[in-house]
Amino acid sequence: MQCRLVVETHSTLNPMRIPLVHSTLWSLSLAVAAVSGPLRAAESAAPQFQNADRVCFVGDSITAGGVYSTYLKIFYATRYPGREIAFSNAGKSGGSAADALNRLAWDILVNRPTAATVSFGMNDMSRLHLGLSGTPEALEQAVQERIKTVEANYNKLLDGLSAAKLTLIGPSPYDDTLQVETKIERSNLAMARWTARLEQIAKQRGAGFVDMGAALNPVNTRLQAADPAASIVGKDRVHPGPAGHLLMAMAILKAQNVDPEVSRIQIDAGTGKPGPLVNCAVEELRTGAQGVDFFCRENALPFVLPLEGGMRGAAFWGIAEKAAAQIEAVGGPELIPFQSELNRETLRVTGLKGGRYEVRIDEQLIGEYGAEELGAGINLADNPKTPQHAQALALAKSLEAVRGLDSTFFRLVAHVRGSFLEPANVAIQDEAAVEQCLKEAIAKLPPDNYGRGMAERYSKSVPGQAAKKLEERERLLAQIREQNVLKPHRFRVTRTAAQ
Repeated sequence: MQCRLVVETHSTLNPMRIPLVHSTLWSLSLAVAAVSGPLRAAESAAPQFQNADRVCFVGDSITAGGVYSTYLKIFYATRYPGREIAFSNAGKSGGSAADALNRLAWDILVNRPTAATVSFGMNDMSRLHLGLSGTPEALEQAVQERIKTVEANYNKLLDGLSAAKLTLIGPSPYDDTLQVETKIERSNLAMARWTARLEQIAKQRGAGFVDMGAALNPVNTRLQAADPAASIVGKDRVHPGPAGHLLMAMAILKAQNVDPEVSRIQIDAGTGKPGPLVNCAVEELRTGAQGVDFFCRENALPFVLPLEGGMRGAAFWGIAEKAAAQIEAVGGPELIPFQSELNRETLRVTGLKGGRYEVRIDEQLIGEYGAEELGAGINLADNPKTPQHAQALALAKSLEAVRGLDSTFFRLVAHVRGSFLEPANVAIQDEAAVEQCLKEAIAKLPPDNYGRGMAERYSKSVPGQAAKKLEERERLLAQIREQNVLKPHRFRVTRTAAQ
């Protein structure tokens, strides 16, 4: 098998100037063996990312942070390694539909997207809540008036993206029911009303649609029924934590009707025959009184978060211990059923004699199970001891490193360009002019201003770092290419000696 990674630069850009690098692009390509077993065929609410797609995530700070999009990248890299896909992040802190329209040419279309997700609303629908409007009726009227204004800019943005397959994403909830002292500045009603309008726009344009409120609100309700100070969103009422981003990724993947199975490995120890198999091939199968032994080549890897410890507890949620405990208390994996619904890597061995069996993969003990458990099937994606998990974890960590580089450096550059340089008609290639522009902006803005903080970060961390950051990204992309080469594994299911 051979894996090919594509790194692109734009011909109109100077590769030595980091301000001109707008996105993190990576792609992976593997030859995938034929799938044995049933394939799913159902209508999707949103288009899947296909081979040769150039996917651009357009949105505000929730997108700019790159968390849910990185989970999507991990999923596609592990579930569909045969698809060569380039991804770019065009999220911007404080972003709105109008802001995205202003940066459409240099920050979005420069990536030449063939597919795009568009997620705005959190900032577009700000300062709409009962505290400002006075009555529910006045709030509703204010929301509808705002929608008219936002929709005009939103449609212009979508017109500019008409060459791409579009998925319109309703904003994640604004948590105005969270019982903390944080000031309420928006309302979840406004998010719901805008989402309803987005669904209509998506139907009119033949675009995909994902309702994030429908995905996150029920989970939030269950959390707050147990603890009014708990939230899937976060203490600022706006930005979901990693568990919320996992829900967001899950909502997109389910709307895309992705294959829920990594693989299905089935062996009949009684007849010595495999099958039916899904997304894998079994060779050199041997059976006997003590168990089975075979080689299996799976055509995918399990989805793994870029964290140690697997998909349980704090490591599963990727968040603080207290937040993980809150989620576990009201359902845990049943509350966010990613594993059972989208990450099934089944090993099923029927026809075994009663008793306990050791399961080894490449001679590594991954667990001990009863014959009935193996007959029913175990989900290997739940097991952090497998070599498949180790390979997927290494891949996920590399993609997380790309996310960190993108969100802390490349998107910082885009933010400063859009907020300060473009309005001042300062060319980003002119380093002296950039320095002067930011110096003047910093002097005018109050110390606690968010934009001032971004300008200060840029001044301290960007100049002179272009070559280093580009080299770091290229190294990570090469590493991802190596980590995503699939390998066959030897499975041994052996009756324990104590019986």
